[in-house]
Amino acid sequence: MTRLEAIRKLFQAVEAGEVREAAATLAAGADPNEQNYDGQTPLHLAAWHGHDKLARLLLRRAAHADTRSILQLTPLHLAAAKGHAALARLRIDCGRWASGWAERPCSAAGPAGEGLNLEKA
Repeated sequence: MTRLEAIRKLFQAVEAGEVREAAATLAAGADPNEQNYDGQTPLHLAAWHGHDKLARLLLRRAAHADTRSILQLTPLHLAAAKGHAALARLRIDCGRWASGWAERPCSAAGPAGEGLNLEKA
């Protein structure tokens, strides 16, 4: 698989919510920080569609959490706009989206008692 094929497949897998396919394309060399024509990364798409398992997978693979699209939107903006509270809490409670692999472990329960362990994906 070429680099461009891997990137295309990663975006398609994330948009469709296919965790296994996304993991396979990442393993094949797809960069989780590639941007599409709108400046969005796979993490933007995961946040928009509410795919928390994919967001965790991308973060584990060093996705940059604060990349801004051409409209200056981050994945957090998109998660909040679509009402995906679990993804917003992942960013806020764990600090992972702010600094990539943050110093705080992400296994504590969130405000609603939901587990936010990145290892779930």
